[in-house]
Amino acid sequence: MTIQISVLLWTVITFCILMFFLNKFLFKPLLAFMDAREQKIASARERREKAALALETAEREAEQRRRAAEKQARDAAAAAILDAKRLAAKQTAEAENRYALLLEQRRSEMETEKRELQQNLDAGMDDLVTAFVQKLVS
Repeated sequence: MTIQISVLLWTVITFCILMFFLNKFLFKPLLAFMDAREQKIASARERREKAALALETAEREAEQRRRAAEKQARDAAAAAILDAKRLAAKQTAEAENRYALLLEQRRSEMETEKRELQQNLDAGMDDLVTAFVQKLVS
């Protein structure tokens, strides 16, 4: 087996022509397609990361708003309870004052009635003693 220069030369020329056409019509479009696909994937990944970051931020903000609303509701409830306690204390004090006033009125009425009964009893006792003495004398 001997190496023939003409066959070798034609093989190299054919190989170079084949490589030129493969490079022009297959490898470059394939590489361009792969680069474009890689860019799409990278772009999609970047959008996904941005969306995840935006979602995380929105969740944090929603949690902060929820906590603020809960705190405001607790504060409002505490204020309402405090107002209710103040109102109840005020109403209780007013009722106690009315009760004390009513009690004082009843005491004064009873004292007046007691004096009237005492006067009636004294007058009746005088009549009774007078009648008793007359019965004893007679």
